[in-house]
Amino acid sequence: MGPLARMIVGYAADDKNIKPLVEGTLKATRLPAKVLFSTLGRTAARAIETKLVGDQLEPWFNELIGNIKKGDVRTWTRCNVPKAGQGRSMTEPPRGSLSHWIRIQDYKIANYQAVVPSTWNCSPRDRNNKRGPYEESLIGRS
Repeated sequence: MGPLARMIVGYAADDKNIKPLVEGTLKATRLPAKVLFSTLGRTAARAIETKLVGDQLEPWFNELIGNIKKGDVRTWTRCNVPKAGQGRSMTEPPRGSLSHWIRIQDYKIANYQAVVPSTWNCSPRDRNNKRGPYEESLIGRS
């Protein structure tokens, strides 16, 4: 899932924050809804999602200030590293999927791996052994 999927689902669900922005974008560009399923649509979805997040900055900032006024000034929380364990985190920044993988042994990081959007967007080869965009751009260059 990415920004386009989130905007289309929000639009279809009549989300009060998303639907007016999608409709406004389509109206301003004089384009039909089918354009959403294109590169232009993905780019517009990222911009719309950025607007949605930007609209939340003031409420989040006010919540932070309220917490500070109540004495909550912690910027981190101590955690105890386990003797052994593993974990992962996955999220969806604007450029694509991002994941982090970790394995702990004897209270130390035994293995850590990040799979970043460039891994997906610019991979040397895809599952059909087709060259990725970076490798393809180097063909014939000296």
